[in-house]
Amino acid sequence: MNQQWTLEELLASWMLTDTEKVFINSRYTDTNKVGFGTLFKYFQQDGRFPQRKQDIPEQIVLHIAQQLALQPKEFHAYRWTEGTIDRHRARIRSFLGFRICTAQDVVEITQWLSTQELPGDERQPDRLKDVVYARFRDRKIEPPEPKSVDRLIRSALRRADEQFYRATIRKLSPETRENLDALLDPTLRADGTAATHSVLQDLRNEAGPSDLESVLQKLRSCNTFARSVCRRTYSPGRPAKLSPGTGHGLGLRIWPRSAATQGTSATHFLRPTVRSERRRSLTPSLSF
Repeated sequence: MNQQWTLEELLASWMLTDTEKVFINSRYTDTNKVGFGTLFKYFQQDGRFPQRKQDIPEQIVLHIAQQLALQPKEFHAYRWTEGTIDRHRARIRSFLGFRICTAQDVVEITQWLSTQELPGDERQPDRLKDVVYARFRDRKIEPPEPKSVDRLIRSALRRADEQFYRATIRKLSPETRENLDALLDPTLRADGTAATHSVLQDLRNEAGPSDLESVLQKLRSCNTFARSVCRRTYSPGRPAKLSPGTGHGLGLRIWPRSAATQGTSATHFLRPTVRSERRRSLTPSLSF
């Protein structure tokens, strides 16, 4: 919620209609009228209730109180307790045609978000929150508490990642899958030699002591990785297009973010995916 509003914005977004004034003035005390009216207009504007009194700008409180011909100081005496505010929220939801969020609503919106293709900065957490809150508002549902919304977004991102990984793996040739598996398997290197760590683990680990052997080990890992990537890139069985157009929404857009910031997210999921998909391709008669 913005803390500063111009006069034009106040007149466009925070004016009470005659019907709304009648609804608000049905409260018994001046304190409840100002508090209820401010809460009502905040929810109407933002699609959710404020978590604290401090979340409502003083400028808005003054504007609402003036329209009700009451003193804005009445708002400070408004009881922000479960009994009073719960009853007022229920009346506001009913008047505006909203309902409380259910577990099924969270599941549906999580699934919906995981399929959205959001370009550029729109995949940032704050932007995703705006998208989720807008979706709740469009469906006339009061959103859950902020922590639940954060969990919803994380779940949608994980779901989109997994969909993207699976779609990508299915497009790879058997030879490419073998090469990827070699990069992830600590007992099977791309050059056929045994090792205690996978190539990717070697590359991600700290450099170690500043001696010749450590430098050579890093170079061997880089060379092994490069050879595998070259075979993967120029493999005749590699499809021409892996990521764009797979139709998995956020999964397409957040692949670089996942690989760069989530650490083991991609590699942790990729190993069982490569192997399960390879087994499926070798035993098509057992597929259901």
